[in-house]
Amino acid sequence: MDMILVLEDGAVFRGVSFGAEGEVCGWVHDDHRVVGYQEILTDPDNAGCLLNMTYPLIGNYGVNEEDSESGSIQAGALIVKEKSRIVSNWRATEALEKRLQDGGTIGMEKVDTRALSLYIRDHGEMKGIIGSAALPARVLLEKLKTWEEPGIGMKATGAKPGSFSGKGRYRVALYDLGVKRSTLDQLSRCGCEVVEMSPDLSWDEVRALNPQGLVISSGPGDPNRAKSLVSEIGKAIGRVPILGISLGAQLICLAAGGAVTRMKVGHHGGNYAVRDIEGNSVAITAQSHSFVMSETADLEKGLRVSHVNVNDGTVEGIASDECGILGVQFIPLPDEEGGPNAVFGRFVRSMEK
Repeated sequence: MDMILVLEDGAVFRGVSFGAEGEVCGWVHDDHRVVGYQEILTDPDNAGCLLNMTYPLIGNYGVNEEDSESGSIQAGALIVKEKSRIVSNWRATEALEKRLQDGGTIGMEKVDTRALSLYIRDHGEMKGIIGSAALPARVLLEKLKTWEEPGIGMKATGAKPGSFSGKGRYRVALYDLGVKRSTLDQLSRCGCEVVEMSPDLSWDEVRALNPQGLVISSGPGDPNRAKSLVSEIGKAIGRVPILGISLGAQLICLAAGGAVTRMKVGHHGGNYAVRDIEGNSVAITAQSHSFVMSETADLEKGLRVSHVNVNDGTVEGIASDECGILGVQFIPLPDEEGGPNAVFGRFVRSMEK
């Protein structure tokens, strides 16, 4: 079926459907990774987003049962130049197209993804709607105008307080705003037993569990709409070591009197160079965010900027030794040998102290 993508400014991009058929609204953004489409699709950070893959051929190694970052596809739609007609990988259990169909996720191919990427670069990320090309673009645009963006924490597991998973030396409470499986796996490997807490729980309820550390996960949405959670995080600062990842770091920033603003074009890819100011080192990181920490000069609670983006100078991390806080804008993935990222090691050392 012929499909069209209509952006909120009226721009139209054409393609052909694969996967599920239907209509879907969401924020449109690029992802620059060459591999990792299964992780990208199942990443809660991308919940509801219409993903434009800038690499031209997607799906050639299929999908499997091990690489997902959550239990289902989170993205609203996948936009590609060309879907691979051949699946060639010994780990593959099915084709990408079938996984999209089973998950009810719209796929759109034969799109000029390069033109779409350049348009987003020039005009900024914006909302869009994908639907049948049989409908006039103006009709789809009117539907897009009525779409309401969901709030944060929509993908939280909402585990019951007091129910800790795994065994470990450190008891860690985690505000689940859309936590990745890789984050939970690395915490477990660092000796942490983790309970996934719903974001509507107060700090007093979390504190009753006597955690030795608090993790605020990554996830989708605008952190400025989470005023209640920001208030509870503010109460936790100075009481327990805290690690914030991506959205979690932004919420810590807001709780400490900073600001978070939407970027014209977010960071979505796997090769962003980040400088650790105090460690005097640079790491190549994966990122998936459209908001950035700003106005960090007057942060409270002893927080300071700890990491910066080498390319555009944006803030990539904040820290406080006094309060045992670290918030990173990037996604701490396992190291080259499959071990936990150094970010988790730093968090564990804060709990040890």
